[in-house]
Amino acid sequence: MEYLKMEDIVEVKDLNLAAALMTASHKLEAFDDRNKNEVYFIFKNSMDLQETIDNYWTGNLNLNIGFFQYNQKRLKEKVFSLK
Repeated sequence: MEYLKMEDIVEVKDLNLAAALMTASHKLEAFDDRNKNEVYFIFKNSMDLQETIDNYWTGNLNLNIGFFQYNQKRLKEKVFSLK
């Protein structure tokens, strides 16, 4: 397992954003569930990741809806399995 420095990661709390990042081919590195009321999805930071996040929030991210829904379902299953 590759260990990442804090400045090399992006922690995402929004499940839909995490699903969008996965659909846009960004690898989910880990989950952080230290706080049992919240789960953070950990991604390796890059310029491409930041651009994808910006496009998501501005409504300019085009994704395959089927893959997006699949990734949403996978993340929800993981979150509920942690509780």
